[in-house]
Amino acid sequence: MPYVMTGRGGRVSREERAAAGGNPLAPRMKEQQEMSSHEIPVTEECVKVFEDLKFKRLTYVIYKINDSCTHIVVDQSGESADYDEFLKILPERDCRWAAFDFEYQDNTGATHNKIVFISWSPAGSPTKSKMLYSTSRRNLRVTLSGVGVDVEGSDFDDVSRESVREKILEGR
Repeated sequence: MPYVMTGRGGRVSREERAAAGGNPLAPRMKEQQEMSSHEIPVTEECVKVFEDLKFKRLTYVIYKINDSCTHIVVDQSGESADYDEFLKILPERDCRWAAFDFEYQDNTGATHNKIVFISWSPAGSPTKSKMLYSTSRRNLRVTLSGVGVDVEGSDFDDVSRESVREKILEGR
């Protein structure tokens, strides 16, 4: 069967190319779209623990993809962590998502709380982990109703107390 070389070194048959309207990359693009549309399901525990956070029974929740990459699960949660202590819990070389009941002062000095959703993807994380967490983020995020602000971080400066406060105040 005759094949046409694609730009990535893969081979596409002439029949596949013709079926794709002459675009030799179309079958590969379709395969990539199908892979990226795969969303890892969120467990009921994730939602239940987030509700505990909303009702002030917890201060933070950290979520991860389980080892078999079949579900988003609760990694850990806690009742009384200072934000800076919470940041020390985030892994330096792997991705996670987290929700934190963040206390801050506005520009008038009044104290407020907002639930912050953090997408943590440090620079030293494995590429596969970054891809899985990036493509599955939306599925977790839409199940967590009541988040005040979203923060993406690839280093600790991105998620520092002051950076999060500034992000919150920008959104007001």
